[in-house]
This record gives sequence, structure tokens and C-alpha cells, in this order.
Amino acid sequence: MQIAIRTDSSVQIGTGHMMRCLTLAESLRAAGNKIVFICRNLPGNVAGLAKLRGFPVFLLEIADTNPPFFSDAIVTKQVLNSMPVPVDWLIADHYRLDACWESTIRPCVGKVMVIDDLANRRHTCDLLLDANYGQALDRYSNLTSSATKLLLGPEYALLREEFSLVAGRIRTAEEVRRVQIFFGGSDPTNETGKILKALAGWEDRRFRVEVIVGAANPNKEEIRRLCLSLPEVELFCQVSNMAERMNLADLAIGAGGTALWERCYLGLPSIVISVADNQVEASRALERAGAICYLGKHSEVDCRMIRASIKQFIAVPRLLAEMSHKARVIVPHNGTEKVVDILMQMGCAGKQGNILVSSAARKIPLLQAVRQAMDKLCGNGKVIAADCDAKCSAKYFADDFWQMPLLSAITNQKLLAGLQCRDVRYIIPTRDGELLFWSERKAWLHSHGIAVMAAGVEPTAGSLDKLAFYEHCRALDIPAIETRLKPDGLNADWYVVKERYGAGSRQLGLKLSQREAEVWARKMEQPVFQPFVSGKEYSVDAYVDQSGRVKGAVCRTRDVVVNGESQVTTTVNDAVLGKKCTEYIEQLGLYGHVVLQVLVDGTNKIVVIECNARFGGASTLSIAAGLDSLYWFLLESRGEDLRQYPFKCREKELRQVRYPQDLVMEVDE
Repeated sequence: MQIAIRTDSSVQIGTGHMMRCLTLAESLRAAGNKIVFICRNLPGNVAGLAKLRGFPVFLLEIADTNPPFFSDAIVTKQVLNSMPVPVDWLIADHYRLDACWESTIRPCVGKVMVIDDLANRRHTCDLLLDANYGQALDRYSNLTSSATKLLLGPEYALLREEFSLVAGRIRTAEEVRRVQIFFGGSDPTNETGKILKALAGWEDRRFRVEVIVGAANPNKEEIRRLCLSLPEVELFCQVSNMAERMNLADLAIGAGGTALWERCYLGLPSIVISVADNQVEASRALERAGAICYLGKHSEVDCRMIRASIKQFIAVPRLLAEMSHKARVIVPHNGTEKVVDILMQMGCAGKQGNILVSSAARKIPLLQAVRQAMDKLCGNGKVIAADCDAKCSAKYFADDFWQMPLLSAITNQKLLAGLQCRDVRYIIPTRDGELLFWSERKAWLHSHGIAVMAAGVEPTAGSLDKLAFYEHCRALDIPAIETRLKPDGLNADWYVVKERYGAGSRQLGLKLSQREAEVWARKMEQPVFQPFVSGKEYSVDAYVDQSGRVKGAVCRTRDVVVNGESQVTTTVNDAVLGKKCTEYIEQLGLYGHVVLQVLVDGTNKIVVIECNARFGGASTLSIAAGLDSLYWFLLESRGEDLRQYPFKCREKELRQVRYPQDLVMEVDE
């Protein structure tokens, strides 16, 4: 989705609005969205931070530092209308903008989200976020319409990803050893200087002090001089590892706002001084809950009060543990992922679903077959090729491309957000190494309206492990090739050596003596041994519907095999083979497109070699023969009854020859 964020920062406004919007923007971008910032060019603004992080920034040149909504709306609309693609979401985080501004902007965007914590003006928006604690749940009842979705409370606090990566700790120190001072990016009332002056002359102070200021702080030089004049005090400017530094501290002194929720999330006890009116109510509520020590408004707090509060924690160190525990209860989770999830769901509602082909690599025929299935459905959805390799060939043959993170490195929430922002409703896994990943998340994704063509975890795992697959087949009386971890006991003249997991053709050792097989196995990760059996190999493509029944099956010979894949394959009308393999497949409890590899020996005995619980490299031939697996998957996912779509296998045998083909295209400048 295309998302625009309207927010400001300056010496007077501070940097809080910009920083929490940057947090949200980072997570939205990680989910595959495109983000732009629209900001006024005010003195001391930090819009450059957005540029440094790779976000386009439109600076609004408005002379008046407090323009009426209409002037701001006009220039904002000009920016929105100049963008090459429509804006799906506009996110406004600004105390000067209200329902009049939002109504003027609304025709230019799909949906409007407001981030607010004042509840002092009307809004006309689709989504409103107020992370304040202890506020009345109905505080927006007369300020928004019933159609506005409200996200209220610290569970929706926008915390940076770095905080999720740092495990907060309950403070159990017997004394205060390290104190952190941080009052936001600009600290216009110079509370930092006030705290340092409170520390001056404290001769028996035994704790270290870490002072952090933002790049926009107008008092940096004065603070630097104060820090140099005091022992055991270090100064840092615009740090990039705030979560790590907070987690090392025993006590913090700071303002309200986003940093307050960050400290609570990490269980960092804090002394709080409110520097803006909108911080007062939440700070008072948190003090009542025992989560912070609130001293009051900045104009009411003096050096004596600050020093007395610190000494209280030193005198009664158990307060640290008590406050740490209560703070973590207030903010137990990072709300950013939850907010992104809701944004994605609302933004994608009512759109035509798209199909994701994972690990697309060079699977061009599969992409084309998926496109044909979507066209048969009379849908205008996109076929999205996904792969971790940005240079994969598939990207040129799909409607869209997603360079997915490695599955081992993606969280469920980021995965869901990435799928939802691309309006993915169907997923077709294509690689053995990812089948379990998708199987494990199949039910969860289904609860979010996304169908996965994958079997359950147990049958999927059984098909990937050749030893387990053999033992499962033996328990079901399915004639499978004997498989062992060692060649002893196989009673064979010749042996086959394979990797136990994954593609059976990888480093395959074929027709080896026992000695040769044992030597061959040394270069493999987890080898298994099978007897070499002479005969004719077949692949049997089948589609297993949601009831567990095989809707149709196509048998084909493996005429020319390269790296385990049929480069030349021919369909055969063998009713006996098809019937027996259908029985075997139904016993295995799989779902979706399945490829059963079998061998027919010289006595016409069928022996099962292995089973791939996914669409195979040469399975497109089966579609041409009438096995409309991809179309059936889409139909079932939409709730259609497949009995209305009979399987009719083509009587005439078909041969498929796979070959490389060049694609020539014009290059866009």
C-alpha cells in the first residue's frame, strides 16, 4: 500500500510526533508498504531523520508557524495529488489538525488514521490511536463517529523494533548504580540541565549518570559543559541503541510521551516530570498504579525535589523491583505490530485477492499456470512471485514481486503484515524446505482469510523424512521401498544412497555396491540407504481435496530426468496404476497437489519411492491433461463445492519437453 504520514517537529513542538511516526513507518515499510512523510519546514525540525532512513520527505513551506487548517490542507492536498499512485492511508499525528482538515483531505486518500492523545477536538477518520493509560474509554465517543475504530491504551504504544529485541529485566539491584537522564529530542524547557544542577554538589553520590540528548536540543552546549563539570557523568547525542542503554540502567529520569512507554516496556523504574499538558493525566494514572514516580509539571519541580526522589530509591532499593514489575504489567507487549496488523486488515478489506507463489526462483511454467487458474476464476487478482533472491528470473513473469526475508528470520506478525498489504488470499508453496513452515502456520493464516495449499504438519513432516515415510507406509501396508540408516540388513546386491531430508535427487548415489554406498554416504549430511530395484519409474500427480479424497490423478513416465526433475515426461492412461496410487495417497492424509514417485518392477509390482506434498517441477503437464489442481485449490478456498467441477482426464497421451526460453523486453529508464 501507499501510505502518507503528516506530522511536524520543531524546537517548540518537540520530536515525539516524528519519532513515533518513524517507528510506525519502519514497521509498515518492513511489511512491504511504501511510505512518504509530509512535514512543515519549521525551525529545529528533524525531518532529515526520515530522509536518512530512506523515506521520501515533502517539506511544506508555510510562513505562518500556526496556520489555519485550510492553508495546511491545501498544500497537503497538492502533495497527495502529485503522487504517482493513489494513497491508501493518510496517517495524521498533529495536535493542530482536526475533523475540518481531515474532511478536506479525505477525497484524496483511501483511509485516514489519526494518532492523538488529547481528546480535545473532533475527528473524521477510519482509525484513531491513543496509547495513553488510565483514560476513560468513552473519551472519544462525542469526538468521532461510530464508524471509527478506536485503539486505546498502552497495548497499542508504538515502540521501535529494537525494544522487542531487548528482553526487559526486573530490577533487583541492592542499590542504584546507573541512572539515565533523557527528556526527548528537543527538551525545550531544559529539564536535562535542571537535573544536572540537582546533582551538582552531591559529594557522596555513588551512581553513574548517563545523559542522552537529541540532535534538536537547543541547549546541547550548556549540557555538555555541565556534564564535564560533574564526576561519573557521560553525555550521548542522538543514540541509535536506546533500548540497550535503557536496559542497562537501574533508574531513569525523563518526561512522559513515547519514552515513558519504552521505559515501562523494559521495566525501567523512572522519575517523571511532565513537559507538556498532554503528559499530565497519564503520568498521574501511572503513579497511582505504582509504575512511576511522578514529580509534577516541569514548572513545579525544583532541584530539591529531584534530589529527594533519587535518594528515596537509594534508601529503599526494593522500590526498584516493585516499580519495575508494575511498569511491565502496564506495557507487556510492543503495540507497533498490532497497529500495523490492523492497518493492513482495514486497508485490504474488500479488495480482490492475490496469489503468492513462494520460492518462485525459475518456476516460470508454474507462474503461468497459476495465472491461467486465476483467469479461469474470472478474477483480476495478481500473481505475486516471492523469493529471497532479488535477482530471480520469476520476477519478470509475475504481476508483482516480493523479495521476502528468509523464513527463519521473519516473525509471524511481519509475515502477516507483508501478506495483507499485498492482499494475498492464496499461497502456493513450491519448495520442500519451506513446506513445514507453511504447514505450521496454515490454520493461523486461514483465520486471517489466507488459504495455503499445504497439508497438515504431521503428514507434511512424514513426507519430507524418507525414513519416517517408509515406516509410515509400512504401518499402512503401502508397498514402499525399504529405507534404513545403514545398508546392513537390506539384503540387496546394489544400493541407492540419498539424503534423508529434502529432495531425493540431491547427491544421489545410484546402483552402488555396499562398499561404494558407504563411501558415498560420507559426503552427505544425513544419508539413508535403499535397495536398488530395476523397473520403470512413474510420477503420479494428484489433487487431494479438503475432505481428504483424491479428486483426480494423472500418471506420467519420467523419460529424461536431470537433477531429479523430469525434463521429458509423458502421460499414460494406466487405470490400475492410477487406482492403486489414489488409494495410497488418500491413506497418507495429505492435501492439495501431491506427486507420488513410484516404480513398477519386472513383476508389475508397484513400489512407492517417495512423496512430494507440493506441486512438482513437471506437474504442469498434469494440468494440460485435465488435473486442474491450481484452479480447484482456488475454488475450494472460496468455499466452492468441487463436485460441481468434474475431473476428466484427456484420453490422448501428452508429452511435455521442458526447455529454456529467452525473454526480451524494453528497459524502462
